[in-house]
Amino acid sequence: MKKLNIFSKFLIAGLVAVSTFSCNDEHDFSLNEKPVVSNTGETTLTITEGSEATIELAVSQSIASSIFVLFKPATDDFDFTSDFVIGEGEFIEDYHTGGPEGYVVEIPAYSDTFSVPVEAILDVVPEGSESFDMVMSSYYTRMGTVEGETITYTINVEDYIVNDLDIEFSWDGTYTDADGDTQDLCDIDFDLELYDASFNIIDYSYSSCPEGLYITEGELADGTYYLVPSLWSTNDATFASPMDFPAMLTVTKVNQTQTTLDLSDVWNSTDGGYVEGNSGYQYVYLLTISGSNYTLTDGMTGDVVFNAKVANFLEGHAKRKAALSKK
Repeated sequence: MKKLNIFSKFLIAGLVAVSTFSCNDEHDFSLNEKPVVSNTGETTLTITEGSEATIELAVSQSIASSIFVLFKPATDDFDFTSDFVIGEGEFIEDYHTGGPEGYVVEIPAYSDTFSVPVEAILDVVPEGSESFDMVMSSYYTRMGTVEGETITYTINVEDYIVNDLDIEFSWDGTYTDADGDTQDLCDIDFDLELYDASFNIIDYSYSSCPEGLYITEGELADGTYYLVPSLWSTNDATFASPMDFPAMLTVTKVNQTQTTLDLSDVWNSTDGGYVEGNSGYQYVYLLTISGSNYTLTDGMTGDVVFNAKVANFLEGHAKRKAALSKK
């Protein structure tokens, strides 16, 4: 089942543009004649998640050695080394050590021009418009420098709005076993299933941590379905002391609205799961689909716990009130 990455992020990759070279291009330069990397395109890029823009660079003279440039946050309070994903890595190395640094991009030998595609990775979290400042500087200045020492890029990211539904069932954490050792709760076997109105299983996630289902708009006919998170087995785990499992169900209408439901009082190490004979190993929600609207009702209490249409209205209403209060 297709899953999207939960965090809104950038993919910065080196891509060689058209370069011309010959054996005569090799140049023995002095310290005052280092090649200079300059920007030839836009320094403000607006990208919708799931698409990309390109930083265009030029090199003042092609040489027989690679030139390295470093992309890093403009301010210390923003660390994109942990939030960004780097791909197409033949021209990329992550040289940050001991903390946030940046991403090193290699401009190959004999390059006159060079392109750095910047992709905003599509996630499911509703974040709204975001803006990031990123600075390019030289790395290994022995081989080349950046014009003006640094070039600042402003990256504006817009949510990509789709009417898909992302469901994640997680139980992150650790526990102490009977020997006093710390173990990962991913060893505990939780499942996530989707049934139709006739109780036929139509989708499931059995072997991941977290478990997840992704429903694209129009994939399922209008109607009511049963969404069932469950604890299958503790897999013979032993526990130093009884504990409740920190289970959470996060439901997201992609890039529009999101809610997280706390199920930490449902499953515990004492009762276990289905394999251990726990008759309450399942929790049931009713998922009602009507066009691009999704409603989730707690099957145990009858409470509506997720309604994308209502949540969007309330979120928009709050923003309008906040805007009016500033006038």
